[in-house]
Amino acid sequence: MNFQLGLGLALLAAAAEPAMASRPVWLKLLVRAGAGCVILLFHPFAALMYAGLVFGFSAGPDLAWLRDARVLKTRIVAATLAVLAVAAPCAVIIALAPNPVPPSETLMSWGRMDLVGRYNVMTTGFQSYVPSLDLLTMAVLGGIVAVAAWQRRLQVHAGLFLLGLGFLVVSPIVPAHIGGAGWVDRRLPVMAVLVLVAAVRPQLNAPTPALRVLAGLLLSLVLVRSGEVAAAWAGTARDLGSIRMAVASMPVGSRMVTVADDPADRSEAPFGRYLRGHPMYWNYPSLAVRWRHAFVPNLFTQSGQQPLRVGREMDPISAPFGAPPGVAALARPSPRDPQYMRHWRSCFDYVLVLNADVAPAPTTSVPARELQLVRDEGFAELYRNPRASRAACTTALRGLPLRG
Repeated sequence: MNFQLGLGLALLAAAAEPAMASRPVWLKLLVRAGAGCVILLFHPFAALMYAGLVFGFSAGPDLAWLRDARVLKTRIVAATLAVLAVAAPCAVIIALAPNPVPPSETLMSWGRMDLVGRYNVMTTGFQSYVPSLDLLTMAVLGGIVAVAAWQRRLQVHAGLFLLGLGFLVVSPIVPAHIGGAGWVDRRLPVMAVLVLVAAVRPQLNAPTPALRVLAGLLLSLVLVRSGEVAAAWAGTARDLGSIRMAVASMPVGSRMVTVADDPADRSEAPFGRYLRGHPMYWNYPSLAVRWRHAFVPNLFTQSGQQPLRVGREMDPISAPFGAPPGVAALARPSPRDPQYMRHWRSCFDYVLVLNADVAPAPTTSVPARELQLVRDEGFAELYRNPRASRAACTTALRGLPLRG
């Protein structure tokens, strides 16, 4: 949500650019620097988008100035100063951060490099829970632009159009992970869609009644997509309620580890639990921190990104992010499982099993002799671990290095 809020602020701040055209240069630079710093507090990619929008406005609505060497030089200087006004203060803030790039075993990694993977990245800005609706939305918007272009009634802001096109073209080669930050490649396509929509203004040559019908169809499509998302989020509310009921009997201050499996056919899961095959429930257990003041090992605590810090006692087996491991990790953790799974018997009072209503039965994987079922709420099952204790955990973690 902070990414979306940041993009909204970037668009709002950029909307002031035309009004500042006649203002003194020093005032424009000061306003841009201040806006960039505020937007950076929400998300670094939002600051990048604002810098790009400022550059796009500086480049102008057309590229006729490319044919005049003197005007070209003036435009390049103005655009460079505009971007530096945003980028320089942001760069200073990032440089002063304790750890601007969260630690990770690999500095960069890429997602699927096949055509399907690249298509999924580039269409992130249109993705919802129903792919057919996404295709229809892209087809309708693309059709309107194509007809307006064929009628020669398509207005395009050249600077913004090139910016949006640049975001879209670069997105397939951007790493999926940089340091501890994930879904990096998914940011640019969302930014590209917003910029391209702002840059293109189709004016169809059609009778007024036909335009009204088209507007009504577009509004209907938007409402259907909104209803689809609302239905998916309603399912999310049910899953969250299941977790809340499961952990309600857990003592305040407990230590809880989460595991989860996925069904062989993810279409069997309730609508909204997966988005394009990606689980949407991974971070739900973090709410136990607020509900029960519990310790959750994979809470978002990346240094330089989050204000949260893990206490020294549990720091060696905390993870600054990550998906819950499979239920089988309780019996035999693999080398790829987080380190805290090697110490769950000594350190964690409770085990929360998610997706239990559609995944393979947890009783086939949960070590039944070691755990006691406390609550079965369908999606979430809570088990008590009687072997865990503070003394046993301290002994188990002795000698492990601190992560923070």
